[in-house]
Amino acid sequence: RMRRRIIESFMCTMQADLAAIADEYGLTGRRFGPERVRLQQMARDGVVEISGEHVRLTEVGRPFVRAVAAVFDTYIGTGAAKHSRAV
Repeated sequence: RMRRRIIESFMCTMQADLAAIADEYGLTGRRFGPERVRLQQMARDGVVEISGEHVRLTEVGRPFVRAVAAVFDTYIGTGAAKHSRAV
């Protein structure tokens, strides 16, 4: 549910406060190690800006919102269902 909330936040507002959302679920915002590594690469590419626990898509990154949201989707690549992909 927490990951769904993060994905929804990116898709609707182009940003997410990971700590605030984790707090909504009684968890710490420092739990996204692998996701942070992927987000850092996206930051180097100019797709997102990271400020502490807050991640915001840049204007350049807006077309890639699905790719950013997919960082938090644990089901992508694990099931038989096919998902549309961002190019």
